Amino acid sequence: MSSITYSERIKIETFCELGLSNSQMADRLKQSPATSFL
Repeated sequence: MSSITYSERIKIETFCELGLSNSQMADRLKQSPATSFL
């Protein structure tokens, strides 16, 4: 972990958060495609 810079760590964490949010959006699309965008 010490070899990873602070900025790189932020990028990784942000990427992980975006991936999680994208997966949640996909689940919402599967469950209710009509109301997912409201």
